[in-house]
Amino acid sequence: VMDGRKVGKWGWISDQINLLTDDPMQPYKQIFITAQIKEYFPPKDKKSLKQAPNIQLDRTDHAFGAHKEGAILHTTFQLRNTGRSPLVIRDMVTDCACVEVTPNAGTLEPGASLELKVKFDTVFRTGLQMRPVRIVSNDPDQSEITFYLKAQVLP
Repeated sequence: VMDGRKVGKWGWISDQINLLTDDPMQPYKQIFITAQIKEYFPPKDKKSLKQAPNIQLDRTDHAFGAHKEGAILHTTFQLRNTGRSPLVIRDMVTDCACVEVTPNAGTLEPGASLELKVKFDTVFRTGLQMRPVRIVSNDPDQSEITFYLKAQVLP
């Protein structure tokens, strides 16, 4: 059992287990594990849901257009807590080290907003690029939301 609060990881994670066996030909064995860790939210009535945090993004994608390989592309997204209790951003997960988002965690009070600064490094990338960024939070209705970065990277 993996508890996201204890390991500080949320969303899709991978890990491996290494075993030493008595197999003389291949004594080391590996088991690879992939799992999605989500926060458990007990069922809530309508009154409780109205008091919960609510995560909102100003948009779900950004198209950079066409750029030469090696360009460093920047944009911002606005993240807002439209709920009535603090919104905890647990993690921001990307599928590529070429994307950086800052800040990548924190707490937003009700009504507060936060500017997410996004950097996409196109070094060693060519062709159509579509990179997801998943935001993991304590919003019981949508504990994980995704926005996408799109670019046509020219050689």
